[in-house]
Amino acid sequence: MERRNDAVREYRASIALDPQHAAAHTNLGVTLQEEGQLRNAMMHYRDALRAEPDFVSAHFNLANALRAAGQVDETVRHYLESVRLEPTLAAAHNNLGEIVASQGDLKGATGHFREAVRLDPGSATAHGNLGSALGAKGIFREAVDHFRDALRIDPGNEGTRRNLELALERSASGPPR
Repeated sequence: MERRNDAVREYRASIALDPQHAAAHTNLGVTLQEEGQLRNAMMHYRDALRAEPDFVSAHFNLANALRAAGQVDETVRHYLESVRLEPTLAAAHNNLGEIVASQGDLKGATGHFREAVRLDPGSATAHGNLGSALGAKGIFREAVDHFRDALRIDPGNEGTRRNLELALERSASGPPR
C-alpha cells in the first residue's frame, strides 16, 4: 500500500511538472483503477489521450476500465484502436473476442481469439477462449486441441478441464444433427 501511495505521489508530481505527460497519466490511471477508482482512472486515461491520441497503453487501459464499468460500445472502440495502433497486442484481441462472443458473434470472436493465440501462444486464457468459441460453433476436435494447450500452460484450471471433457464427449458423438 505504501509503495502504491508513493507511486501516486510520483505520478501526480510528474503531471504537475508536465500536464501533457501521457505516460504519467496512464500509469496514474492504472494505479487508481487497481484501487477501484474507475472514474478517476478513466479521467487520467482520457487526459493521456488528449496529450497523445495514439498512445496505445492509454487506449488499452481505458478500454479495460470502460469494460469494468459496463460501457461496451466505447470499450470496443478503444480495443479496436489499440489493435489498429499495435496489431501485435494479443490481450486486446483476446478481450475483443470475449466481448463479441458475449454479443453472439462467434465468427468475429473466433477470429480475435485465433489472432491472440497466434501472437501469444503461451496464453492459457486465449487458448481456452478459442476452444470455447470453437466448441460453441460445433468444431469440437479443434476445441479439444486448444483446451489441451490451455491446460498444458495452466494445468490447474478446472473450468478449462471441464470444457475439455465436454468437448471430448461431443467430438466422440460426431457432428450435431
